[in-house]
Amino acid sequence: MKRQPSWKRAAVKTAITAACLGLILPVVPAPMAHAGKEGVFINDVTYFTLEEALLSTSADSGTLQFTVRLNNGGSQAVDFNAYGVRVTDDSGHSFAARLTEQQSARVQAGENRDFRFTAQVPPGEKPGQLTVNIIAWDYGSSSLSREVGGLHVGYVAAQDTNLKRTVISLNEVDSTLPQNATVSFTAGRTVPAAEDGKLMLYTDVTARNVGSSNFKLPSALKFRYKDNSGQYYTASVQQGGDQALLPKQDRRLVFKTEVPLAASSSGYTLEAAYAKDSQDVVIGALPLGAVTDPIALGGKTPYSLTTGTGLQLTADKAVISSQDDGLHVQTTITVSNEGNQVEALPQLSASYQFGKDGASVASSDLAAHSSFLSPKEKASYYFYVLLPLGVDPKSLQMVVLENGQASGSTSKTTSAGSSGSSSGSSGGSGNTAGSGITSSSTSAGSGSIGSSTSTGSGSTSSSSGSTGNTGSGSASAGSGSASSGTSGASGSSSSSGSSSGTGTTTSALSGSSASAVPVIAVSLADAQSVDAAGIQAVEAQDYQMGTPFPLLADGVLDKHLQIAMMEYTLNESSDYGYKTIIGKYKLTNSGTSSIPMPSFQTELLSGNGFTYGGTKQAVSAGEILPNTSAVVSFAYSLPEWETGENLALHFYDTKSSAAYKRSLGTYKVALQTEPKPEESKDTDPMNLYPFKVAIENYQLSTSFNKNDFTYSYQLKLNLQVDRTDPVVVDQNFSKLEFAVVDSRGRELGTQSFAFTGQNKLVSGLQYVNFASVKTDYFEANTTINIYEVISTPNGEMRRLVKQLKQ
Repeated sequence: MKRQPSWKRAAVKTAITAACLGLILPVVPAPMAHAGKEGVFINDVTYFTLEEALLSTSADSGTLQFTVRLNNGGSQAVDFNAYGVRVTDDSGHSFAARLTEQQSARVQAGENRDFRFTAQVPPGEKPGQLTVNIIAWDYGSSSLSREVGGLHVGYVAAQDTNLKRTVISLNEVDSTLPQNATVSFTAGRTVPAAEDGKLMLYTDVTARNVGSSNFKLPSALKFRYKDNSGQYYTASVQQGGDQALLPKQDRRLVFKTEVPLAASSSGYTLEAAYAKDSQDVVIGALPLGAVTDPIALGGKTPYSLTTGTGLQLTADKAVISSQDDGLHVQTTITVSNEGNQVEALPQLSASYQFGKDGASVASSDLAAHSSFLSPKEKASYYFYVLLPLGVDPKSLQMVVLENGQASGSTSKTTSAGSSGSSSGSSGGSGNTAGSGITSSSTSAGSGSIGSSTSTGSGSTSSSSGSTGNTGSGSASAGSGSASSGTSGASGSSSSSGSSSGTGTTTSALSGSSASAVPVIAVSLADAQSVDAAGIQAVEAQDYQMGTPFPLLADGVLDKHLQIAMMEYTLNESSDYGYKTIIGKYKLTNSGTSSIPMPSFQTELLSGNGFTYGGTKQAVSAGEILPNTSAVVSFAYSLPEWETGENLALHFYDTKSSAAYKRSLGTYKVALQTEPKPEESKDTDPMNLYPFKVAIENYQLSTSFNKNDFTYSYQLKLNLQVDRTDPVVVDQNFSKLEFAVVDSRGRELGTQSFAFTGQNKLVSGLQYVNFASVKTDYFEANTTINIYEVISTPNGEMRRLVKQLKQ
C-alpha cells in the first residue's frame, strides 16, 4: 500500500500531561483583538495569542511551526491540558499539531507561558490560508470538544519576518534515536569570508535539544544552503557537530558552505535532509535571510547572537599607511563583558579581505590575554598586516575569526518543569489537541524515555514536569478517523514529507571544534590614512612630566607597572654632527611580587614623517622588586636641523612580532629647558636623574713627567652629590665623564666615574687625573667638558652637561 503523505494522515491530539482533566473553565468563543494582537479569550483576563509562525514548504510537503502563548491574567492556575490545538486551511482541511518541547501544563496566576508546535501541511499553502484553532475538551458533548476560537497565521507571519527557527525530529532520520529526539535550530549571523580565492558562508546556529535524552546529530543527517533562486550548496558543520546535545541545553553549531564569488547576499535557507530512495527528504528549513553586513569602525555588536553571553565586540580603530613595501594596516578590536558573570575570553585572529577574486591575508592577535573576562572588564586585540600596493582601502574588510572553541561557548540549561518519576498510572484520560481525538493513556514511569510527567488537573500521578503521553485506542471526534499515536515532546515525530532537490548533500557532521570560524566582518573604509611616522603621531596625547603614562599594557606590560618620564633634555653638540635627546624613565612596581624588566621600545616621531629610534640603556637587572622603582634611559639621535620641538614620543612593542610595532601609546612630551652648558655658572647643579651634582669649587693643575716628556692635568673638585629619588640604579647606569679639551677642541684626556660601586662619585673632594698629554698638545688655555655617558648595545651616547673654562 502506498503510504499517504503525513499531512493527510489522521490528526492526533496534543496534550501536556497524561493526567485526567479537571474542571474546564468557561470560554468566550469569539477571538478578539487585544493590545494590537489577535487573541482567543477564555475570560476577560485569560487568553491565547499566536506569537510566532513560520511556514516552510518544499515540492512535496510543508511544515508550519508556531508558538501559542497562554496569558493567564486571572487569580487561579489554568491547565493547558483542558485545551487542544489544530491547524485548518481555507478549504476546511484539518492538520494535526504536535508539541515540540516538554513544558509544564499549569500556567500559574499572572504568568504567561509559550507552547511550541509543529504541523505538517500540504505543499503550496500560504500563511494567509492557515488558522491555528484552539479547542476545549468537552466530554459532555457528542463531539467531545468545542471550538474556542482561531488565530490567523498570516497576521503573525507577516509581522514576524525576522523569525529564524525550525524544529526537526531526528528519529525519522535514525530510528535508533529516542522517539523524542527533537532539536530546535535558531539562526544567528551569516558571515561571508574569502578563503584561498573562494567565498565561504559561515552561519552561527543554536541547536537546542528539546527532548529528554542525550544524543548526537545522526551521521545520515545532511545540510545544504538554498538561495533565493533555488540553487543548492552543500553545507558542513564546521564547529560543534561532533558534540552531544544535552536535554534542555543550547549547543552552538557553525555551518559552512562555498558559494560563487558573485553570489547573492540575501535570501538563504539552511535545509536539513536525509537520503531515502535516492532522494533527499527535507525535514526542516531554517531561514537565514541576508548575510550580515560588516560593522563600521567604531561600531559595536553582541559578540554572538546565539550563545547569549554578555560579551560585546567593538571595532575600535584602523590605521593605514602606504609605504614603499606595501600597505601597512593596523586594527584594534575590543571585547568587553557587559554582563554580570565571568565570561571565557575568546581567542581571535583576523583575515583581511580585498579584491573581487576573493584574496585574503591572515593575521594573528599580537596581544596576550587571560582566559576569562570579569564583568565590566575589556580586552583589546591588535592585528597587523602588510598588503600589496594597489589595494583599495575603501573596499578593504577584516573578518574577525574565533579560533576553535577556546572562547568557551556557553551552554545554558533552562528547566521547563520539575522532574520527577511517576508512581503509577494516571487516573484519567489524556487528551491530544489537533483532530479532536480522545485516547486513554498511561503516564511514562521512571526510567522511560520521557523520565517524568507533568501533573495534570485532577490527576493521581505524583510526578511533574513532562509533556509527553502515549495514546492508543483513540476514537474520532472531529476528523472522522481513528488513530493511535504518541503526542507531546516525548512522542514520535511524524514525517514532514519528502522533497526532491537537485542539490547534492553529504554527511556534514565531522566539523572539528578547533576550526577558526568568523564572528563578524568589519569595514575598513573609514580607516585613518597617515604617513609612515604619522601612523602614531596623529594620536599623540598631552603628557605631564613625572606622571605615569596611560599605556595600553594588554599582554605586554605588567598591570602593576607604571612608567613615568623624569628627565627629557636636548643636547646640541657640533662635534658629532647630530643632536641627542636623553629620556630617563622611572619604572615602578606597585605590586607585591617581583616583575620582569619590561621590554618596551620607544621612538620619536615628527609631524613631517621622520622617525628617530630610541637606543635603550644596557640593563643587567632582570626584574623589578615589589614596591620599588628602577630607572632606564633612552637616547635619541637627531639631525642638526631638528629642533626637538613638537616631537611625539611613541611607545611600542616588537616582542609579539618583529615586523610590527604594536603601539602602546603616543604622547606629546615637552623638552625640559636648561641653561646651555657653556653658559651655565660653574656652581649650577647638574641634573642627572636620580642624582644632582653640584661643583662647589674646583682647581686645575699641571705637572711634567721628565721620564717620558709628557704632561698631566689634575682636576681637584669639591662636590655635593645628592640622590633626589630612592630608585634602584643599575650597574650600567650613566657615568659622569670629565674631558680636558684644548683651544682647538681636541680632547687631551678623559676619566669617567660611576654613581654606584667602587670609585663612585661622592660628596667632598674628588680628584680627576688626565695623564700622558704629549708636550706638543700642552697648553694653559684648556676647558673641562663634563658629559653624562650612557652605555647602550650600540655604543656609548654622550650628553654635554657642563663646561669649566680656565
